[in-house]
Amino acid sequence: MKPIGLCFLVLAAAGFVLSLASHVAAFQDKLGPLDEYVWTLHFGALLVCIPAAFAARRLTRGAARNGRWRSALRACPTWMKYGLLITIAYAIVNFAIFFFTPPKAESTGGMSPQAVRGFSGHWMALYWIALTLLYANAKTAPPVEPR
Repeated sequence: MKPIGLCFLVLAAAGFVLSLASHVAAFQDKLGPLDEYVWTLHFGALLVCIPAAFAARRLTRGAARNGRWRSALRACPTWMKYGLLITIAYAIVNFAIFFFTPPKAESTGGMSPQAVRGFSGHWMALYWIALTLLYANAKTAPPVEPR
């Protein structure tokens, strides 16, 4: 695996862990480990999605339209595939709950814990999608020949 790919893979894993910790903290009306910098998870999610998109394109090259996900995730272990489905489903349910929950009093400046809870489901899903695609790309990458 190329070092830049490894950096994005580690960034995706760290982003998932931080967004999960922020999500759990939001249930306790706290902002989590990043405190007022929790908004940086937006940029990190977008940052890891760019190489994940390139990885997905490489992994699905030549695959039938209805078999692209299967082709993209063929190198991932089963638990990672189930984790992907669970994380996406949870993000949808979490957003629905967030959408229909009446807003609490806003905190002064920054994101409120309720907003963090609403966004963190999406962050977890985006980071997990990027993590699985980058992992699959690393596992299916052609071997590097010595010079």
